[in-house]
Amino acid sequence: MRCGSFPNDLSGMKEIPDLHGRHLEFSTGRPRIIKTHFPFDPRYRRVIHLIRDPRDVIISYYHYSKGLPHLFSEPAPDVYKLPQFVDMFLHCKVWPGKIQEHTMSYAQSSTGVAYTGILYEALLTEPLQEYRRLLGAAGVDLPCDTLKALIDNVKYFSHI
Repeated sequence: MRCGSFPNDLSGMKEIPDLHGRHLEFSTGRPRIIKTHFPFDPRYRRVIHLIRDPRDVIISYYHYSKGLPHLFSEPAPDVYKLPQFVDMFLHCKVWPGKIQEHTMSYAQSSTGVAYTGILYEALLTEPLQEYRRLLGAAGVDLPCDTLKALIDNVKYFSHI
């Protein structure tokens, strides 16, 4: 299956299964990629760790957490504002707990694991270099013009 003018080896990446979903289906080809927000699991052999500025994480997670009481380690107020959420987040009352420990579970997982850390903000400021690293870590090598077209599509769809 082709998606526009992109090569077949990217077709399996159009929908990345989420470990948190009810139905985890794997594509038959490689690379097989799953995404997770769980801490590092030693069964992982290769990790691409997307790291985002915690200030942005808190804002995004605040909006995401609305109506999801299972994310809180103690009953959350029915209505809470951003400052209350920030306080809960910083006091480890929101899953996954201590964000530093969660992040370090990946960053310190070097024994037998191919680890690549990618800063989300670097994808925005140095997209050609960082997407090449990201795809390289996934075992995908694209010609420069194809990669540039892929980046242009990402930029286009991120503004819609």
